[in-house]
Amino acid sequence: MTPLSPEEMDHCLLVALRARGSDARVAAVARTLPHGGEHGALWLAAGPAGAAADRPRRPARLLGTVLSSGAHLLSVALKRVVRRRRPLLPGRAPLVRTASPHSFPGAQAASATAARGERP
Repeated sequence: MTPLSPEEMDHCLLVALRARGSDARVAAVARTLPHGGEHGALWLAAGPAGAAADRPRRPARLLGTVLSSGAHLLSVALKRVVRRRRPLLPGRAPLVRTASPHSFPGAQAASATAARGERP
C-alpha cells in the first residue's frame, strides 16, 4: 500500500470530518470551540486563574501561561514563513471561519501543548 501524501491525508480527514459536521449539533460545537483557543485565550485565562487558586503550584501555573503565550507567538510567526494554505474541499465552504488562511503550524495546538509545560 502506498502511503498517502499530506494533501491526500488532508482530503481524507476533511471528508470524514465534514460528514460529521453535517449534523447541526456537531457543527455548532465545531464553530464554538475554536473561539476559546483563539490566540491562546483559554490558556491566558486559565493560567492566572489556576495560579490564584493553587498557591503551592503558582510558579508552575504562571510558567505554563508564559510558555503558552510564547508558543502561540512563535507559531503565528512561523505561519508567516511556512505559508501552508489551509486545506479546503472543492465546492464546500468551511464550517468554521479562521483568523488566517494558513494552517501550519497550528497555533491552538502549540499553545495548548506549551501550557502542559506547567506540569512537574
